[in-house]
Amino acid sequence: MLGLCGLLACTPTEGEAPGRAPAPPVTAVAPAEPVPEPAATEAPPPPGPLEALPMTVPGAGHFDHDALLEVLREARPIQFKPVGTSSVVFRMQMEGDHTAAFRPRTRRHRHGADAEIGAYGIGRLLGLDNVLPTVRRTIPRRRIRERLHPRYDDAQTWEDLEDEIQWSGGYEVPGAAIYWVPEMEDPELDTPAARARWGEWLTVGASIPSESTTIARDLSNMVVFDYVIGNWDRFSGGNLKVFPANDEESARVVLRDHNAALAPVLPDGIEERLWAEVYGVQRFSRDLADRLSRLDAAAVERALEEDGAPMLTQGSIDGAVERAARVTSYIGALVDQHGPDEVLFFP
Repeated sequence: MLGLCGLLACTPTEGEAPGRAPAPPVTAVAPAEPVPEPAATEAPPPPGPLEALPMTVPGAGHFDHDALLEVLREARPIQFKPVGTSSVVFRMQMEGDHTAAFRPRTRRHRHGADAEIGAYGIGRLLGLDNVLPTVRRTIPRRRIRERLHPRYDDAQTWEDLEDEIQWSGGYEVPGAAIYWVPEMEDPELDTPAARARWGEWLTVGASIPSESTTIARDLSNMVVFDYVIGNWDRFSGGNLKVFPANDEESARVVLRDHNAALAPVLPDGIEERLWAEVYGVQRFSRDLADRLSRLDAAAVERALEEDGAPMLTQGSIDGAVERAARVTSYIGALVDQHGPDEVLFFP
């Protein structure tokens, strides 16, 4: 066994065996620098409550949504022209530069005005600038009668309108005032041939003509929106028109006529028909997918509050939230299969 001196490479002394090679010198090793702990990184804060975005309406004018809502609430009506085919709707000319569609509460469509208001509120939460601004408005019976368009100002027409409209207290009617788009075009996007064409655009790997990218995004958003709000009436004729293209932007889909939406309970046949439309889409807007994943009952109730009370039944609100969650789950499964860039294809 080596003694202490051998371990430490001392000079050999008498009594030690000659010829033993000295042990290599021991090199002092500096104490290791402490390994710094990784810097604590704060997780990004969770998104705040989903709120309506400031937006402008597409098309000529780019009118601000909030400014239009104020006009729809306050501007004085000067003429009512019946324009509905299957339900009572007036073209309501107002003082100033804007016109509205006014959909009163009626005996056959008690839910229609609330559905229009609810659809707009949810569309605004989802960041859809092309859902037409809509507000609740109550119009006196006398004003409608006195300002009825001359072509319809006869006793029989008024009697029919009086009988169908559901008046409050006999002297006024609540309804929905909806922004009236001055110009729209019908590119027949709802024909079977057109639906097959744009349906192909919305599948992973398909090519989209560069001039059609914006309209393709709008159509993808429309399919999702119609499912979430339970709107089964999009393809019944005349409900799929566009804001014309102009020097600043491409044509955009107009999302309007939602009086059949947001029923408290959707019949199974309607639910699955609308879901089949969503299931045929594989390309979505990244922003819509984000906002859709954050849609909850509290956000919808805040968006629809008027005088402290929601305008839709809890069944209508819960149904919309549940359908939004189903779409979110479907988009997530597609992302797992194809990757986010293929599925969240549009901004």
